[in-house]
Amino acid sequence: MSVPFKRSKLIARLARYGSVACGALMIIIPLATIAYWLLADAGILMGVYFSPEVSLSVEQRIAGLLVTLISVGAIGIVLMSLRALFQHFSEGRLLSTTSSLLVRRIALGVSIYATLIILSQTALSAILTMNAPTGSRVVAFTISSESLVLYAVAAILWLFSLVLAHASDVQQDNEMIV
Repeated sequence: MSVPFKRSKLIARLARYGSVACGALMIIIPLATIAYWLLADAGILMGVYFSPEVSLSVEQRIAGLLVTLISVGAIGIVLMSLRALFQHFSEGRLLSTTSSLLVRRIALGVSIYATLIILSQTALSAILTMNAPTGSRVVAFTISSESLVLYAVAAILWLFSLVLAHASDVQQDNEMIV
């Protein structure tokens, strides 16, 4: 068995595993998010905004959940695109326009998720402190290292999608010559 053949079998097998993992994560992440917001202790949810004299209302939990689910929706879009890419790879279609478009969609989803992290953290700071006494309420705008890394990953993925598109074009040209 040749090395390229072994490698293509390995790619197909790993891509199938990746597809299954993405499908599972599309279910697990939203359910875990809902459980977290409905069941976690107020001190855990409020983090640095926690104060023993301020309780977390049901409305705050629901608002926090809804804000967080928006970001989770972006993760879901990334996972759906990633799952489709894995399925594409498992069928042996590595260099194709579709692969390039799926990687570009993943890059866009990652950058949207990074932006939503920034916006949701700002909204959550206001939601979690809305019952605090006057002078203790907070609206904090933060850009975390997580968001910056996600923007870098999105840029790398976008560049990779261009490389895939170019490789696909070269492959098609070579097939026409032969």
